[in-house]
Amino acid sequence: MQMRRLLGLGLVALTAVVGGCGGSSGTGKIAVNATPPDSGALSHSSIAIARSSDISSLDPRELNIGEDYETQQALYAGLVRTTANGKSIEGDLASSWSFDERTLTYTFKLRGGLEFSNETPITAADIIYSIRRFSSGPEYGPMFAAVRSISSPSADEIQIKLSRYSNLVLVGLCFGFVVPENLDGMKPVDFFKDPITSGEFQIASWDPNNQMVLEPNRHYWNAAHVSPSQIIFRIIPDENARLNALLAGNVQFDEYVPDEQVPALPASELLLSKPRANLVLLVTNNGRAPFNKLVNREAAALAIDRPLILETIWKGEGAPSQGLLPPGLSDSHGTPTGSEAWEYNPAKAKALLGANHPAVDLLATYERGIDSSLVDVLQQELEAVGFHVTVSVRDFASAVTQLLSSNFSLFLTPQDAFLPTVGEPMTTYATVGAETAHWNSLVALTYLKKFSLAKTLTQRREAGIQFERWAHSEWVDNPIGNPYIYLGVSKALRGLLMQPFGTYRLGTLQLQK
Repeated sequence: MQMRRLLGLGLVALTAVVGGCGGSSGTGKIAVNATPPDSGALSHSSIAIARSSDISSLDPRELNIGEDYETQQALYAGLVRTTANGKSIEGDLASSWSFDERTLTYTFKLRGGLEFSNETPITAADIIYSIRRFSSGPEYGPMFAAVRSISSPSADEIQIKLSRYSNLVLVGLCFGFVVPENLDGMKPVDFFKDPITSGEFQIASWDPNNQMVLEPNRHYWNAAHVSPSQIIFRIIPDENARLNALLAGNVQFDEYVPDEQVPALPASELLLSKPRANLVLLVTNNGRAPFNKLVNREAAALAIDRPLILETIWKGEGAPSQGLLPPGLSDSHGTPTGSEAWEYNPAKAKALLGANHPAVDLLATYERGIDSSLVDVLQQELEAVGFHVTVSVRDFASAVTQLLSSNFSLFLTPQDAFLPTVGEPMTTYATVGAETAHWNSLVALTYLKKFSLAKTLTQRREAGIQFERWAHSEWVDNPIGNPYIYLGVSKALRGLLMQPFGTYRLGTLQLQK
């Protein structure tokens, strides 16, 4: 979740042209979610990827942004992981698992001969340590609230006993990335500079905020199916420079193409990621004036014309705002109606504020789906109903201190989900939302527990709707919408499959010869 984040070659003339482009991209149909199927010989090549920002952490306890998850799921393995399409769960270090409903016990069978990137064996003790370390973290700990014990009855078996049923434990284990027990005797700050890895890749080199190079981990249990010979992440904050690099062939993949740049690329070099389990949120600081008062939070919510933003800013490429739980997941509840719907009513917003004209600061980071046009529209809409708005645009790294000190009124940010359940963003709201935006954590955790007890899809969706009704009644946050995003891809790139979270697997990428 990005409430946690935070995201010369003869082509210079393009920089001046892109900003004024309009209309659609070149002829042809734009691919959705996956590059074209293989149609010839493939090479296990070095693949360069342009990123707008570097990762924020290699520590699994600090999964803050999409770049973190994409990188960490390539470096580390867990007992289970999400499938390549992100819609379900499959075994990773575990070859199989079972759940005994009578004893509330998960039993995982480990694959044989598991090794870390430094050739040392991956033991049950390493796995237990890693799960305990992650599940005790401040952000995702509530997903493991039902865990009573973790043990290893034998060298090739892990057992997790629950104190009550919970649908969050198994899916949460996708975040249980395995590292050596006790971090190989090192402090976290030192270990995660160049970690020993358990997944498909290992770090060859890393120059923070400039370039990271990954190479295959030949000791991963499924190393034979890791396709690239090398992954090079090039950190290019400037969107025009990223586009130039793609067009010049210096990178094969641009992780984010802003809408205004889409006309500069032919359809064959564009990929549309939809639907996405991501939202754009206007976070209100409910612990500080003026948004410590419900009436001001409601006025801000009613001031926003979400359908207008979808059609004009995102050119209709997105899903209507449906609340704080993202679409694109199996247990998403669909577009809400009635008391949980987010409406546009500027007249009522003005009446709620009356003679008051609260001064607010709007902090924004330009990320996927967020640009100056969106910021301008939100500022205008809020001021139209009576707020005085001062805008500050910063990169996420420099905004962190301001956020953690609660020195903000409004924060415009993407909200990312990384697991195939809305229980994950509900967890984040109950933890990060409480810390930075002063949500009522106890109430949010109560709704999360209700969700975790649901055994059927219908029950999970109903629990999500109950959470939405509470969030709406308290106006705890402001959902803006669910924009789809464009990515730039080389015509030769194959094996790219976007997950609903806007992330993807690195190990499947190849180039067509």
